Amino acid sequence: MQIFNYTGKYITVSGEHGIRETLPPDGHAKTTIKYSKKTVVGFVTIFKKEYGRIENLPSPDPRREKLYIVNQDVAEAAQPRFDLLVPENPQSGNNVTFYNLVNI
Repeated sequence: MQIFNYTGKYITVSGEHGIRETLPPDGHAKTTIKYSKKTVVGFVTIFKKEYGRIENLPSPDPRREKLYIVNQDVAEAAQPRFDLLVPENPQSGNNVTFYNLVNI
């Protein structure tokens, strides 16, 4: 299994037994987001979030041997893809931010 970083920036991930590895960007997947006012409840305005086309994200690997790290918005826009990981739970130390990877 291979992991590719499509966040557009360096990501340092925490692995088993505290092992940390920095992954350089392999690309930058992105999408546009449009917010439209949906309704108002009392004094709270509720918005609908709509995603545009996803750019620069490879198609799923038919052999299921590749995973892609992307940002949360790209992962949500690309549902129901099985091969996307999202950096989550940032932990800072020694001027580096470490992330756990979550499959959504």
